[in-house]
Amino acid sequence: MIMKNKTQHKIRAIRSLHDLELEKARLNFEALKREEQIKGNFRNIVDFLSFRNLFQHLSNDISLTKSVVSTAFSVGKKIMEKFKKKKKKNKDNPSPITETPVEEKLQN
Repeated sequence: MIMKNKTQHKIRAIRSLHDLELEKARLNFEALKREEQIKGNFRNIVDFLSFRNLFQHLSNDISLTKSVVSTAFSVGKKIMEKFKKKKKKNKDNPSPITETPVEEKLQN
């Protein structure tokens, strides 16, 4: 696993005991920073996988699905109503073009 924000630190030449102590302190500090970062990530994972959070996400997904389905249903219903109105209007008022010559003779 490659770390994205990996700090590049060149180790200086250690010439004395004091340089060694400084380098050891720096490494301990970096280790503590990484441990805190890992603990924070672990807490976030535990919070994300908690029952309350999972239930909340599930209920949000269900409500979103319900709203999408109801919206699609209402739009489909409006389209079908318009189609039925057009169809009913065409049945009530047949256009003269659709009448056949036989029907015209029968009406006269």
